[in-house]
Amino acid sequence: MPILNKILEKYTIKAHHLLIFFLIVLSVYISLMFFDVFNIYILSSILLLFIAYLFRKKIWLLLALSPSALLLGSFLNIPIADTWVYEANLTEVFLFLAFTVMVVDALLNSEEIKIKKDFLSFSLFLYLLLSLISFFQLIVFRLFIYGIKLIIFFNLAYVLALNYLNTKNRIRCFLYSISFLALAISSQIFYKIFKTGLSLDFFLNRNDILISLGPIASSVAVLVMILPIILAWYFQDKDKRNSFFIILIFFLGSLAVFLSLGKSAIASLFIALLYLFIKFKNKRIIFTLIFVLFVTSSFILLNSFFEGLFFRINHVFIDVSSKFRLLEIKTDINLIKNNFWTGVGSGQQIIYYSRHLFPGYKQLVNNFFLQTFIDLGVLGISTAFLIVITIWKKTKKTMKNKNQLSNPIYYGFIASMIAVLINGQVEVTLFALPYGIVFWMIMGVFSNLSSYN
Repeated sequence: MPILNKILEKYTIKAHHLLIFFLIVLSVYISLMFFDVFNIYILSSILLLFIAYLFRKKIWLLLALSPSALLLGSFLNIPIADTWVYEANLTEVFLFLAFTVMVVDALLNSEEIKIKKDFLSFSLFLYLLLSLISFFQLIVFRLFIYGIKLIIFFNLAYVLALNYLNTKNRIRCFLYSISFLALAISSQIFYKIFKTGLSLDFFLNRNDILISLGPIASSVAVLVMILPIILAWYFQDKDKRNSFFIILIFFLGSLAVFLSLGKSAIASLFIALLYLFIKFKNKRIIFTLIFVLFVTSSFILLNSFFEGLFFRINHVFIDVSSKFRLLEIKTDINLIKNNFWTGVGSGQQIIYYSRHLFPGYKQLVNNFFLQTFIDLGVLGISTAFLIVITIWKKTKKTMKNKNQLSNPIYYGFIASMIAVLINGQVEVTLFALPYGIVFWMIMGVFSNLSSYN
């Protein structure tokens, strides 16, 4: 058994620990079969946790793979009540396992392991506390749990990325993961478009068309957030073997954003790329060539979509979608006036939308500042501004370091934040689970970018 011994030595696993644990688990499962003593989900969680702890030195891989794992969608259904089944995706499992292992490792090895924290993690935790306190205002418990779940996983995503994605190799693996995510989203959008026969029916029903990550509209928002980082990585990476694939992913992703005909998505990406164009003075020729190639090929091959985009721009304030957004904003203002101090409670806004817009409407607010104000009132919006100011100060501190800003990757992350800020004012972004997880992981990596130099 020389190979097994080498594996056990490499990951500091003692064989007798495995044997003892196997016997314990076997006896528990046998008792479960005959006496139903324990819940199968609890047992499975304990088993996964034990295995993850044994391989704790490689737990960072779960973080690097988390963005790509979002593509698998919900795969775990846990019955909570007769009419309530909790649906979890693989990324949630990865984040939960990694965080639990980090905490257990810090408790057992307190002298060696220190959990890294900063003011941004404190601000996020403060927002979580406010969300928990809003329990006393809940109307529907299930919606409250969903709202809390979002904030919990956003906290986990940031803290874990801050602690684990802190070396050049780990950050590089994360960049590969979000690049694969961008490629997969783009490919699925292309498939949906060609399935509809290149007609504008794709645009007219894009909020109802689903891919593995979710609705087309929210999936495109994730693309807009990732693409500036991919482009900056292309200019940063000295390994030219991957350069073609990186720029190809960027080109396909940009084309997918354009084909979505989302006004805010296209505008956000354009402004983010314009920022990179201004900052990358010695790359402007490449930028110009890519832009000309993109516009020319798109206009020749996809003329109908250009017509659709121009139509949307010309009717930006009079189309049905824009009129509904105005009605939505009026509803938001009334909700804020009536619940100024405490908000309606975490996750409860959907109920009020169903009452005041039209029955059965179950969408979140298309502005993350308004969403925060409606959910948690004046304290919630104050905390949201505190988070934004903290990110701005972190970015400003980075921009004062000339050594760091000599690397294009920093500008890519800043451009991504610009796209997030703009797109988040008119779309459901940061309060969507996949989008929020990727964003807060990006913020955690941004805090460690000095390791990528």
